[in-house]
Amino acid sequence: MDGEGKEPITYKEYTFKFKSQGRSGYHELSALLMNGKLSYPTTVIMSKEEKLLDRIPGYLDARKMEMVLAYFMKKDRKTKSWGQFSKNFKSNIIE
Repeated sequence: MDGEGKEPITYKEYTFKFKSQGRSGYHELSALLMNGKLSYPTTVIMSKEEKLLDRIPGYLDARKMEMVLAYFMKKDRKTKSWGQFSKNFKSNIIE
């Protein structure tokens, strides 16, 4: 989503709106998801139950995004640290 988007977004029966602030502003939903730390871009990872799992600030290139998604999709993330996982990760991206 665009963290500075002006269109209202209804999520879980609440409508989140754009709030003007200074020369621009922010969207209430992005502020909620990023715990008020508005840093763009930020990738927000949620479970299928819509529980917030993590926030990853900064741009993720294709390989990093693949690794992040693989980590959160695999059940072994509950037993392996990011460092352990990333050290042994094999990319499927062909250049």
